[in-house]
Amino acid sequence: MSIFKQYIELINRWTFFAIIALVSGFTILYVANVVYINKLLKQNQILDKSYSTLKNSNNTLRSRLIELQSPARIIPIAEKQLGMVKTEELATCLKE
Repeated sequence: MSIFKQYIELINRWTFFAIIALVSGFTILYVANVVYINKLLKQNQILDKSYSTLKNSNNTLRSRLIELQSPARIIPIAEKQLGMVKTEELATCLKE
């Protein structure tokens, strides 16, 4: 009976060590996952800031483009620098 008792104690020890090893492994995987998720969140915040900056820059460029394409800016340049003359009558289209 003592050999059987020793065998059960040996199995219980190995079972205990196996459980400790499994719990340790799962803990390591969990911590690694948390670290990876935190890294992704930081990267997401950086990309959000970059997106906001680029969106503001794009809006500024759009307003500048609208300003540069406005007739109020183009007509004086055409008259002064290119010597164009603005006619008072409308152009007529001929239909065939």
